[in-house]
Amino acid sequence: MPGLVDGLVDASARAAHEVRPFAALALALAAEEREQSGSVPAFQPFRARALETLRTGAEDDRLDPGIRGAYLVGLGIARDR
Repeated sequence: MPGLVDGLVDASARAAHEVRPFAALALALAAEEREQSGSVPAFQPFRARALETLRTGAEDDRLDPGIRGAYLVGLGIARDR
């Protein structure tokens, strides 16, 4: 799973601009808390990393507004507090 996590975080942060919105949404879906999330020890560190990546993208005013919007939607999907 570390390869998948690294791949989603990397694609969300550094992939081609056409890919970033989709990677951000996939990252958000993976980071959404579920009932069974607490039973997976690696989930909370992954979630923290994912939310940091989504917040950074949402706050980056150099990005196209549509791309930033995907990060913001991702934060909603992941239920960032």
